[in-house]
Amino acid sequence: MPCRGYFKNSEKKSWDEIYGREGQFDKLTQHISKGRQLIAIKGVRRVGKSTFIWASLDRLERLGKEVGLEIKTHVVKCDGTQTIDELRSELYEILPFSEESTAMKLKEVTIGVENFIPSGTMTFTPDTRMAAVFRKMSESGIGTLYFIALDEVQDFEEREKLMKFFNYVHSSVQNLFIILSGSQVTTFQEFLDAAYNKLDSVHSKKYKGRIGGIHMTPFDMAQSVEFLTRGFRDNKALETDEQRKDIALQIYRHVGGIPAWLVEAGCDISEAYIEYGEINKLLLDEILHEIEREAMTKIESEIDTIAEMYGATIYDDIGRIMRGIPNYQISRKKLLEYTGLEDKRFERAMEILTDYGYIIEDETAKTVTIPDVIIWRFFHERS
Repeated sequence: MPCRGYFKNSEKKSWDEIYGREGQFDKLTQHISKGRQLIAIKGVRRVGKSTFIWASLDRLERLGKEVGLEIKTHVVKCDGTQTIDELRSELYEILPFSEESTAMKLKEVTIGVENFIPSGTMTFTPDTRMAAVFRKMSESGIGTLYFIALDEVQDFEEREKLMKFFNYVHSSVQNLFIILSGSQVTTFQEFLDAAYNKLDSVHSKKYKGRIGGIHMTPFDMAQSVEFLTRGFRDNKALETDEQRKDIALQIYRHVGGIPAWLVEAGCDISEAYIEYGEINKLLLDEILHEIEREAMTKIESEIDTIAEMYGATIYDDIGRIMRGIPNYQISRKKLLEYTGLEDKRFERAMEILTDYGYIIEDETAKTVTIPDVIIWRFFHERS
């Protein structure tokens, strides 16, 4: 029997099937209410960006239905093979570009959103905010609102043509929002910078304020344990919450807070419990080690790709940097000193590691962090 709820093995989830992303949805509704038609979702690989997109669109559709506003959504998974003509043809099937009604002035009905929040509401939740905005849009004559998501958009090859499409959206289709996501952090940021520059060069008005950002982060220990405990309960796995929490804590200590690894572990343990009626230490260790082996195989494949793309020197530099982070985090200055690399080589390797989500740099604190326990273990156990 397939796992369900939080452990559902698919990125196409409803909002009820995801956990811990209320803050990100709140940010999404703020961007929508301010008329930001390009919304960028950032985060390292396997952190749940695609799942968040699907679940958020599901929630927006439901909120629109409650106030009589039709919400149409579509998700495009960019894989480097699509052309702009193919994308245009795909979107034309759901977007009535030829209709005059698509040029409704979204900005006019969204500025000052606090003024039409339901009376007596001092603060508002994402749902009350969206209900108020959607109701105002409906009353203003907007019959349909469109949300298009381009997932892993940095892999789209014809970028210049895609920028022209964004420009068209800004100028002509103002009841359309485009959600962008990308795992290769540096490449994705370069893509967004190009979007900023393109829009600024075409319009006299600056458009940076109309591109919203949402950041996805791994779960901490408390979130991971709660997520797994609820997931076990929904899948009728394990006998008591005490046992669920105990196993959840062991999972977190082994695979960390990356949602993809937590889902895989939670589902495998649930299925094993249903089959065997119990989870003993030997079985738990076997499941966790198998997940770790699969994850490390994926990481090894990525590292081999990096070596093929950038050469043996970069490959060696990356290994030296990753092994120089002893307890998941270190100051940037100490890391540079440890590696002994010249600045140019160090910066290039750091850029690639950031792009692949192997490290996160905090420019304010000037620290470097490995966000994924399994990635940390991959480099340190193979040193």
